[in-house]
This record gives sequence, structure tokens and C-alpha cells, in this order.
Amino acid sequence: MTRLAAQWIAGWPELNPVAKEQYASEIERVAQMNPYLSQRRIWRSVHGIRFQMIDSVQITVAAACGATTPDPELKVMVLSGFDIDVEGEECKAFGVKTDKGSRLCVVEEAGGRLYEVAAVSPIVGARLSVVGADTIANFARVAQQNLAAEAIDLLLRKLNLDPAAMITALRVSDDRATWCAVTGRTGVLVETLADRGNVIGSDGELLLTVTRAEIEHHAADAAAGQDSLQIPA
Repeated sequence: MTRLAAQWIAGWPELNPVAKEQYASEIERVAQMNPYLSQRRIWRSVHGIRFQMIDSVQITVAAACGATTPDPELKVMVLSGFDIDVEGEECKAFGVKTDKGSRLCVVEEAGGRLYEVAAVSPIVGARLSVVGADTIANFARVAQQNLAAEAIDLLLRKLNLDPAAMITALRVSDDRATWCAVTGRTGVLVETLADRGNVIGSDGELLLTVTRAEIEHHAADAAAGQDSLQIPA
């Protein structure tokens, strides 16, 4: 059946065989024919960033990584969760990869705790940070209030960086939050406020700003991309 099906498909008049080295560019050319392509790509990357800011596990890990001292650790990956004894209590912990190595993050109602991973049993090493539930909730609230996901996505695109970023939550107040977006090997420091989003340099200088109007326009493009897929919010 497989051989016969292949012969049938090979006879389709609209089939256009291409060389292996041309395959990727041809797929991209066909994709560009979709009138919603750009908006769908914006929605996909904005959705990925927003998920890290509102999902309870993701934002807890992001805040716990950002709370390490003297320097924050940058979240690279969140792995699956499991039950484990931590400091004499049975806890739900998640494996985490940061720019400093392998970690464990305990996620509980009180907040989150980040630990080193020991080379020998027990695998839970030194505690690196503690972040409270109120701080975590504040990050999520300010992120939604200030359209932080849309702002970060737009800023990364303006910097010609891949918007598929991993987010670490660094600082938060009543009306603003500071994040680090790791994309590839690059970390970008972003401050999101009610009226704008800023990229901050390593020396504290302002490198790039987008206004609330620009952010809202980007959010509208993301929403249109989602609507074109008929995906519920």
C-alpha cells in the first residue's frame, strides 16, 4: 500500500519536486502565501512568553531564579516535576537548568525555593533563594497589566533577536517589573511599565524603548493571529 500510495502521489499534476537544498526555502515561500502568517508567528512567540509569566510553576521558577544572590541565575529550561524530601519535608520540586547549572525548584503555596543539585545522594544541595507567594503573584499581575509578554516580544524583534525567549523575573513593584529574556546565547534586560517597555544595557543605560501604543498594536496583531487559528484564550 505504501508503494502504491507513493506512486499515486508522484503522479499529482500540482506536485512540484524540489532539490533537498531548496526544501526549506520552498516551504518558507509557500508559508508566505498565508495572509495571517506574520500575525500567527507573533501570537506563537507572545503566547510562549506569556505562559512563562502566568503559569504558576513557570513564574515561580522564574522568580526563584531571579532572587538568587549576589547575582540572579537565568532560567534556561524547566523540567518535569516530582515528589522529593527537601529539608525534612515531602515537596513538589521541578528540575531547572540555569546559566549556572542544574537546579531544583520547590513550588508550594508559600512560594518557591531554589536549590543546588548535589553530586551525591541526597541530591538536594544548598538553598540558593526563597521567593514568597505575594511576590510571585505581583509579577504575574504586573505582567498582565503592562502587557509584558507583548512588550518583550516586540523589543526582541526590534533588536533582530529570536523572540522564542526564556524569562527570568528579577524585580517587581506596584506598577513595573524587570525581566531577563534569554534568547540563544544572549540575555536581554527588559523593564516593563504601564506606558512603555525598555531595554536596559549592562551599565544601566537605556538602549531601546517601545511605547504603550506600539505594544498595544503588537498585542492586536497577536490577537488576530490567535483568532485566525480559532484558538480560545
